[in-house]
Amino acid sequence: MGELYSQAGQEILRRLDRAFKGFFEQRTRYPRFKKFSSSGSFIYPQAYNGSVKPDAIRRRLFLSKVGNVKAVFHRRTPLG
Repeated sequence: MGELYSQAGQEILRRLDRAFKGFFEQRTRYPRFKKFSSSGSFIYPQAYNGSVKPDAIRRRLFLSKVGNVKAVFHRRTPLG
């Protein structure tokens, strides 16, 4: 895992913690390892400080510290 914002990393750990708590409380199965590419969503709290630039025409989203990412825009983004 390369550079990422601290809040994004904290959200990953929150999701993992919730998965293991569910397992140990016998509500769910053991958490599976999922490829980075199989995740359907992500958290990027710094979106409003100019570090995210949507390009709906080319279906790309520029994320600072990450680069261009393919994106599916289901609705208008609050960024523009």
